Amino acid sequence: MISEVKSQQLRINLYSALLNCLRIAKRLRTDEQLEYQETLISRQESARMNSTEQRRGDRLRLKVMAAEVIGAFGEKLIDTICHDAVTGHDVCRMLALACLDMISELQAVSTLCDFVASRGYLKHILESLDQSSPALCAVMQPVPENLRPLYVYESRMAFLTRMAHSNVGARLLLGEQALGVLSNMKVYDLQPDVKASELNRNEPQNFLPSIDERFRSILLPALSLCDAIINSLG
Repeated sequence: MISEVKSQQLRINLYSALLNCLRIAKRLRTDEQLEYQETLISRQESARMNSTEQRRGDRLRLKVMAAEVIGAFGEKLIDTICHDAVTGHDVCRMLALACLDMISELQAVSTLCDFVASRGYLKHILESLDQSSPALCAVMQPVPENLRPLYVYESRMAFLTRMAHSNVGARLLLGEQALGVLSNMKVYDLQPDVKASELNRNEPQNFLPSIDERFRSILLPALSLCDAIINSLG
């Protein structure tokens, strides 16, 4: 990716590989599995304490692993991912945003929020979000041409919400007028008729999600973003 690969298909494959690598680093045993293992090993308090310490150690090692994966290529990799998240092909853009979301979740780059904002990428992401409103309105048509704008929108909102979960990220989002962008998007005014949607549920099912499902997929990420900002800033 940092070698300026021109082929979109190759870039998509590279992003898929990076995303899978980050997901492997993220993967932890579930609490249910830990409780089951603790039951088999011992029910004593000391055993549970040791298991908790081991779990914390696992998380720390996985974060270090993710940081090493990203740090091995330096700042240029983050810059490339951010660039593709703003200007890439739709599929490439979604994968790049998913990688940024995962990097942020793993805290593999402690200054990611500042980097995205200082390089102007956050501003571009919000501008793209604002410009996507007409395409999202088209998604709310009874039979939209495609759902690609919705998937790109969900990827953008997932990353922005991840940013908003930190105090620094929430302040940066407010500084870039993120809430103003959301308030100007007309798509949130297109709430479907609930009664009509209920009647349509009796029709034969097809691949296309119903209008009310599409509207929820658009509205809920916006509410989650607002909620994350409020919670982070108190």
